Amino acid sequence: MAWLLLSDSQRWLKTVGLLALLLFGAQAWLGVVTTRTPEVGVAHAILSHLCFALLTLLALGASPAWYRDAALLEDRAGPRCARWPG
Repeated sequence: MAWLLLSDSQRWLKTVGLLALLLFGAQAWLGVVTTRTPEVGVAHAILSHLCFALLTLLALGASPAWYRDAALLEDRAGPRCARWPG
């Protein structure tokens, strides 16, 4: 996390990283809460899915492929059928 904050990454990536860290801490805290109620279990499950989504976004946003231009492909094939069936 320190690397992300000290790097020259974009601001949205730093914000997502901080949010993921906070959600991960909240999820860990809910996982060790001694009063296990259904509400705590549901909150723990929801936060785990949000953490996974944010960590996936961080991995994608920090990868070099995120900043490359898309490769343009030439369409050499024509339409597969000349007219609609019917």
